[in-house]
Amino acid sequence: MIASSDYDMDHAEEKIITGVTNNGLTVTLNTPFKYLHYSEDEIYGNQTFPMRVEVGLLTRNVVVKGSENSLKE
Repeated sequence: MIASSDYDMDHAEEKIITGVTNNGLTVTLNTPFKYLHYSEDEIYGNQTFPMRVEVGLLTRNVVVKGSENSLKE
């Protein structure tokens, strides 16, 4: 799952990885992207902000739980 990188949350897309190069730097997907997924470093004044989208793994179940005492006030 690749999250949307613009104002429209419906631009998230689900893809299947069908191949990976030997060096692991390039993946092949089952279909091309329908929407643009922006990835760039934005510079404002003297600060750099990495702009990236989230990628999710939908074939595994991950549960993150905190305890009631985990926050210190």
